[in-house]
Amino acid sequence: MARLLGADPADLLRTPVGAALRDILPVAALSGMRVEEIAQLRVRDAAEGTFAIRQAKSRAGVRQVPIHPALAPLVAERCRGKEPGAFLFHELTEGAFGKRSAALVKAFGRFAKKVGVREEVEGKRRSLVNFHSFRRWFVTKAHQAGQPVHLVEAVVGHKPVGMTLGRYSGGPSLGTSSGRWWKAWRCRGCPLGTPFGSATGAGTAPGGIY
Repeated sequence: MARLLGADPADLLRTPVGAALRDILPVAALSGMRVEEIAQLRVRDAAEGTFAIRQAKSRAGVRQVPIHPALAPLVAERCRGKEPGAFLFHELTEGAFGKRSAALVKAFGRFAKKVGVREEVEGKRRSLVNFHSFRRWFVTKAHQAGQPVHLVEAVVGHKPVGMTLGRYSGGPSLGTSSGRWWKAWRCRGCPLGTPFGSATGAGTAPGGIY
């Protein structure tokens, strides 16, 4: 993970999508959002310390995602001078079935290959390292930081398990608890002080989470 976040996709790919990927990688790592959710973000969706996911494949997917403090300058720059309805990552274009992430996923595959981050399994054509790796890494780090399972589920858009939270609860208020969420990560020693992890390599993901 440190190698993926330490290289510059814009420099290696030299395409508009590569420029977008440079900013999207830390957002993916520090939010746990799905790739299409990131691609669909508009300026109005990045407000008051959260990303607002307004459309999703499930009810649980419609949610607020706390914006990590280290992402604040990046998000502010992406919003600067744009109308509320403009896309945060304007370099992406709509592809098949209205998805904006298709070219992004392909670009990430080329980028990961260029930096030598791959995990091959015999009998499988594709590397196990893909864009979803950031989501798995995020969930792993949240778990290791001692975050309550119901909060992790709410942030990544998974349906709560069990009768009490799964059926009766309307979910936690992530917009008002984002500060407590990130404080818990930092005080537990989770290496997320900057978008690109720690300079000592402590941000490297443990094996088996790709």
